[in-house]
Amino acid sequence: MTALSSLLFLLQANIYQYAAPIIFGFGIIGNIFIIIMFVRRRQNSCAIYLLMAAVVNTINTTFNFTTTIYTLNHSDPGNSILVFCKLRYYFIHVWGQLARYFAIFACIDRYAVATTNTRLRWIARPSVAWKMIIAMIIIWHILASHLLIFVTINNGRCGQFGLYYIVFEIYYLIFVCVIPPVSMMIFGFLAYRKLRHLHGRIMPVSINTHSKPSKNKIHRRDRDLLIMVLGEVVFYVMTMSGYPFIVLETAVTNYMGITKSIDHIAIETFFTMIAILLLYLNYSAPFYIYIVASKTFRKDFKALLI
Repeated sequence: MTALSSLLFLLQANIYQYAAPIIFGFGIIGNIFIIIMFVRRRQNSCAIYLLMAAVVNTINTTFNFTTTIYTLNHSDPGNSILVFCKLRYYFIHVWGQLARYFAIFACIDRYAVATTNTRLRWIARPSVAWKMIIAMIIIWHILASHLLIFVTINNGRCGQFGLYYIVFEIYYLIFVCVIPPVSMMIFGFLAYRKLRHLHGRIMPVSINTHSKPSKNKIHRRDRDLLIMVLGEVVFYVMTMSGYPFIVLETAVTNYMGITKSIDHIAIETFFTMIAILLLYLNYSAPFYIYIVASKTFRKDFKALLI
């Protein structure tokens, strides 16, 4: 083992031991605060999407935090128990996908709220939001079922192997690295552009009940929700942008059967771990993104604490 590979493996072990539990721990706390704050806004369709994303993120970060802490002093059960190996891959992927696609629907919802097209505005209804959430839960539990079949343990390691490794990486690139960020950016940009057109017609949250507002107007609370969603979109694009290139390099070189040096393997493993850790940040970061992005959210959080 060379000096470079030894250094990278040491860094990887320390980052996994100290950084991962901190990220997951703060993620659990932040997502619980989101649930507490948004459970009172169930009449708003966008808040419903963000609420349910926080629910699955709480489950995801709690599970990852528990397994990470356990494996610090014990062997990873996923590398020896096949059922646990399959279920862990399956549920972590399903929970992650649900959070991502709830964020996509939150962007679509903000565009629907800001548009003047009455045929599209019906999308931004709580009843529609709950139907879409139920549909997504069913769809992703079915679409991800291939993990239960093909994920296995090989040489004491849980994962994807052989041809399925290539197929899974292609699937992951499409449904994690391409569709979510592209959809978020498109509908987020459209919603932002529509919002700028409606900027002069923004209404305060408190509305005079004696006047009948126009359907084309948008509440300040809706504008704040859009800002929070856009902040989450920017963070997601930034943290996942490097992962596709690492995956492609690893998949192509493995498929071509290229002989890799110890340093090459160490570099690949290290940067793969960093890219995955950045993806996990998306499960922990929403609360802190909302705090930074929205003055109204900060006020509501202070009021909750007081």
